[in-house]
Amino acid sequence: MKIVCYGDSNTYGFDPQDGGRYPANARWPELLHSRFGIETANEGLNGRTIPIGGRGYELLRKMLARYESFDTLTIMLGTNDIFRIWEPDAERVALRLRNLFANVPELRRWEGGERRVLLLAPPPLLIPDTEENAAYLRTAGGLSETYAAFAQEYGLDFFDVAALAPRMAFDGVHLSEEGHRQLAEVLGKVLLGLP
Repeated sequence: MKIVCYGDSNTYGFDPQDGGRYPANARWPELLHSRFGIETANEGLNGRTIPIGGRGYELLRKMLARYESFDTLTIMLGTNDIFRIWEPDAERVALRLRNLFANVPELRRWEGGERRVLLLAPPPLLIPDTEENAAYLRTAGGLSETYAAFAQEYGLDFFDVAALAPRMAFDGVHLSEEGHRQLAEVLGKVLLGLP
């Protein structure tokens, strides 16, 4: 099994403590390799949102072309979209996903057959429950259900990272090292069909 892990800072392995990156042995894509022997390519990028325009779509097409021999694509995006959409809600985030699949037909080639797409609802958002954060928290809380419905409609596999409740870093936005380990342990079993 060869997996491209496409995502944001929670795939990249951003360390909010010092603004750097967790070591390779503490990031969930690399842990899939060391723990389960799954070949992975970490295509996480700090600040990445769901691509919404020509340049973003083109960059994704080029990335997919680099991994023609890979059989699985994981997509874990949406956290940054929550903070960048005016009047955010889960349906608006899901609309970005819908537009992405409509505008990047290369993604459709990953569906069915020997290739699969695993859509991951992002980790929970554990920021202070204040009036100014209310829309962010409401949107984050609705992503799991919205993503699950999208995955079913498009014939994608789905995994709810928020429901796993992984350990989060002090900022409430990024996975801690322990959260990366928790995600890798469960996700590896899901990908390999293990109990």
